[in-house]
Amino acid sequence: MFKLTESQQRAYDALLRGENVFLTGGAGTGKTTLIRKFVSEVDPECKHTLLAAPTGKAAINLTIETDEGTICGSTVHRLFKLGTKPCPKYNGKIPETLKCADRIIIDEISMMRLDIFDYVAEALQEETTFRMFDNKPLQIIFVGDFYQLPPVLPDKAGGGASDKEILDERYECNVGKAYCFQSYAWDFLEIKTYELTEIMRQKGDLEFCEALNKIRVGDSSGIDFINEHCDHTKFAPDRITICGTNKKAADINNGMLRRNPNKNERFQWSIFSKVPCSIDGYLKNLQCVEILDLKVGAKVICIANNESAMNGQIGTIEKIYDDGVMVAWENGKVNKVTEYEWEVSRQEIRQITDKSGKKIRSELISETIFSVTQLPLKLAYAITVHKSQGETMDKINVMPETFETGQLYVALSRCTSVQGIRLRRPLKKSDVLCDCKITEWYKKQEVNN
Repeated sequence: MFKLTESQQRAYDALLRGENVFLTGGAGTGKTTLIRKFVSEVDPECKHTLLAAPTGKAAINLTIETDEGTICGSTVHRLFKLGTKPCPKYNGKIPETLKCADRIIIDEISMMRLDIFDYVAEALQEETTFRMFDNKPLQIIFVGDFYQLPPVLPDKAGGGASDKEILDERYECNVGKAYCFQSYAWDFLEIKTYELTEIMRQKGDLEFCEALNKIRVGDSSGIDFINEHCDHTKFAPDRITICGTNKKAADINNGMLRRNPNKNERFQWSIFSKVPCSIDGYLKNLQCVEILDLKVGAKVICIANNESAMNGQIGTIEKIYDDGVMVAWENGKVNKVTEYEWEVSRQEIRQITDKSGKKIRSELISETIFSVTQLPLKLAYAITVHKSQGETMDKINVMPETFETGQLYVALSRCTSVQGIRLRRPLKKSDVLCDCKITEWYKKQEVNN
């Protein structure tokens, strides 16, 4: 078991006390690790803890290991049965799973839009009010960093208006990215802010940490250290490239594979559905790809902890078999990678009855929806900033053409050392994008450190 830092210990103690907590901090400070430690302590089977996140990828990444298997989070939309239209009106229906939970954890809260948060907050407020009579409080835990990737607003909504235009009309102001901390309900929920300050990912490299912290809060002077210590003459072909868009990442991956003269082999996943439900929303957010094209000599990244390698390790295909591939990993090991099974579960309600059939209580259980088998590999020439969030890498190429707040910080902070970063070009002040609303809000927070 890892030793907690000072700021982690303070936050952990608050979680154990049952406080409503906003757990924040920069990349690599151990937010997810701390949450997993907390759940393993207070609810090791995860029968009383509800897990959720704003996006499908974040929901799947929010996993808790139990003796009964791996439990992943649900998207906020699925949990609260929200549609796709902006500004949903609260219908007074509290999810049954929420009624049975002792606590709800929402990860990557920075990516939740203001209008969605308003809906969720109303449900949380109502459930909290009901529980005042039962003396069984609901603990609310938000996890995330508003300085990182912001909410995504689709360009168009019903009637041709953009979601941003509809949000501006709803809130009678220019809400910009519509962060959930702009909601009146944030203070009403009595959320206490705990910020993790010790960076673990780049531990020991104080100058790199200082530069990253500057870039995180929009201080462009942080790029001076990065430019001075990073090679920006050319990309290194042995490193994964972090770029801004899916199209750019796909173009790089497919282009590099086409240039490889060796024979192409395809591995297609198989799906075993265990319960009748729509699984499309889960499938598109799985880490693995439906059709995996590989060639001898192709660069790959491991996307699941397994007997062959750890998640995030990079290697090169040496040989291809009917049932797998031989991979030479960068750490010097060479072994065969075969199919891996991803089992996706969701939290459901189970009614506990007595011998006469009378309901005693309800509890949360983990129900497997489906499983997917595929090689736990992806082409590792390029990845988007969004897909890289939460990852730790030793060597990266970074395309600094940013168009969104937090992108540059997220990309750079994936790497464990500044020497491991190659830049397409020197960084410019204009690459450092930060929303002043975030800075102003953090300054007003009473951080319990």
